Amino acid sequence: MFLINYIPMWLVFIVFMVGIMGFMIKEFDRYRPIAVGLVFLSLFMIGYKTCNNVWEDRVKSLEEQIAQLESKKAEINTKVVTKIVTKEKIVKEAAEAQIQYVDREVVKYNDQCKIPPEVITIHNRAVNQ
Repeated sequence: MFLINYIPMWLVFIVFMVGIMGFMIKEFDRYRPIAVGLVFLSLFMIGYKTCNNVWEDRVKSLEEQIAQLESKKAEINTKVVTKIVTKEKIVKEAAEAQIQYVDREVVKYNDQCKIPPEVITIHNRAVNQ
């Protein structure tokens, strides 16, 4: 079917006109089946080329939409990355604050070798975050 793409459209219309003329002229009764075949062949080729052009136009429009979405993708990716970085920063700061607090509280009770319930709750809070 790909060979049909190389046939120019003007040649298809000429074949169509020759088929119509061959069908209409009485002297060519003997060649009427060939004329009918030419008409059907040219109509098929016209339909094929028209359908092919419609699909190519659709593909081009979808490629343009993809190009637009690719440009938007970069903007959205930067927004997502900045949100992730800020969330990671907040989590790190909260974790560091919890670690400093635990270190402060452990120093108070380190000489007694006894862990108070406050440290356990703080530790559990840090794990849940």
